[in-house]
Amino acid sequence: MANSKSNTVVNPADSKRAIDGTKLFLIIFAVIALIGIITAAVFGVIAVAGKRTLDYEKARLSKYISIDPSEYKSFDVLLNLDRLVDDEGNDTEYFKLAVQNEILKLLYSNRKATDNKNKIGQTVKAGDTANIYYYGYTLDEDGKKVPFSGGSNFSDKVTSLGIGSGSMIVGFELALVGKNSNDYRTMTKHTEGTVQDGQLVTITYTAAYFDGGVEKDATTTVDLSEDVDAKWGEGFKDYLLGATIGATISENLTVDRTGSDGITRTDVYSSVKVVSAIEFSEGEPLTIDVTFPRPYSSADLEGKAVKFDIYIVTSVSYDTPEFNDGFITETLGVKAEDLAEYGDENSSLTEKYTEKIRADLLEEHRLEVNSLIETEMWEYYHRIVKVRKLPKAEVKLFYDNYEAEINNYYSQYSSYYSSFDQAARDYLQIGSTADWQEALTEKAEQAVTEKLIFYYIARNEGLMPDEQTKGVIYDELFDEMLDAYLEQYQVDRDNYDTEEEYNKQVEYYKSVILTQYGEDYITENALFEYIMDTLVTYANIKYAE
Repeated sequence: MANSKSNTVVNPADSKRAIDGTKLFLIIFAVIALIGIITAAVFGVIAVAGKRTLDYEKARLSKYISIDPSEYKSFDVLLNLDRLVDDEGNDTEYFKLAVQNEILKLLYSNRKATDNKNKIGQTVKAGDTANIYYYGYTLDEDGKKVPFSGGSNFSDKVTSLGIGSGSMIVGFELALVGKNSNDYRTMTKHTEGTVQDGQLVTITYTAAYFDGGVEKDATTTVDLSEDVDAKWGEGFKDYLLGATIGATISENLTVDRTGSDGITRTDVYSSVKVVSAIEFSEGEPLTIDVTFPRPYSSADLEGKAVKFDIYIVTSVSYDTPEFNDGFITETLGVKAEDLAEYGDENSSLTEKYTEKIRADLLEEHRLEVNSLIETEMWEYYHRIVKVRKLPKAEVKLFYDNYEAEINNYYSQYSSYYSSFDQAARDYLQIGSTADWQEALTEKAEQAVTEKLIFYYIARNEGLMPDEQTKGVIYDELFDEMLDAYLEQYQVDRDNYDTEEEYNKQVEYYKSVILTQYGEDYITENALFEYIMDTLVTYANIKYAE
């Protein structure tokens, strides 16, 4: 089953850097670096946000807002995410699979093509391309298969799946490694001829149900080896048997279904077309068990355990490396000293690198969790805060910065808009007749409120760092920003003839950062990250089941 993430084409308004009040008053550089958006135009707008008209660290903030400690130190957050570690600190089965999946992706990305072509009966290994049909389902209380929407490609062409490509949900590709179609039931797909008993038939149809419901041009599969009439109505199986594959059965079919309440109801089917009919050999299919991730594009499927019957038609074998110490040092270019912090002195490089993958996934999960907590936190704090008044000059500062950001957007995409007003409404994602200035004022007031809340709590809880600590966290963030610049612009020591030339380039990007951001802005971002590490601990986390 395919992953829910995909690349899409967006319009200019969707590609803007959103000015979202729920993200407090800062745009964290680490996030910008992670998604690879490093442009002077964006930096120029963000940098001025560091200026302040109110000294939040010293001003009497209680004259602007009040917020009860008994409330702000405890709030509930329901996370719709896969758990990596259970309450006892043990890795979940999902996490174990996710680590192995990352290794599989590494091997796949380093595979090499061979002169091997599509063959039948090869054992699938990492890096290969398996041409498969799949049929996804759950089991009802009687043990019968209940297919789910989008869980089968029987009505379409064979899927060419790279083992390690990450095209399917975690666990799907791993489950195919080491499997050979010769060991399992095979299938033959017929796109001509007539429908025979025992086949799995894919049909399209239009239906008018007894309760007034209508389905138009629907597609589904009908298993003729099961009690078809019990599900579809009396006579439905006979209606399909002998039908010409690829042809449309034009006459209407009226079928009666008797429900558990003993009442018989009539449904009418029309334009029924047999797309294909699949014939199975004797034996058991290759059946895998997987669980859909949280979140997933379909809310009905996220977190759901399902089964897939897999039919490997053919496969192409690739020259794929093994995951061993040589692969890590020679192919990945990772030195032993780079992995010193992982495992212990008796751990092999593969064990250390596996532990690194695990740590990276944990950190990625932590950042995702914290991001979700922050969103919930600000929504909660807005509900409980008592606002007495807001500093007008500070609201105007945010308003002006936001308006400048919209102006930059309008300058970049002016050919799409007839006026600045239209661009502003589009940028803010409000109605075509809405007052964008009023909407922008609300955003500015929201941002100032959140900034007041942030400093109010930080000062009330004694979270403000001393000057020495400020210097440390400033240096840490500055170094992260510098590393991101050097990576973005490929400033590597090996690319320079002398140490002096390399250092000169490094100093240049240091000056670029200071010019575009300023020390105050970097300090405030560092402060935000430092204090937020404590604020997120106020959340009472519960994972969705």
